[in-house]
Amino acid sequence: MINGDDLKAMRRKAGISQEQMAKKLGCDRKTISNYELDVSDIRSKQLFQ
Repeated sequence: MINGDDLKAMRRKAGISQEQMAKKLGCDRKTISNYELDVSDIRSKQLFQ
């Protein structure tokens, strides 16, 4: 399972902002922030679209 730290590291390695990642995943920037802070669980189905 991917946790918030893993997601943040992958996003940074890809050189994209939370806003850019949110657009790619079809969600809000706040959702990405919540994922990275482990406030919300990451839906793996959404990551692999």
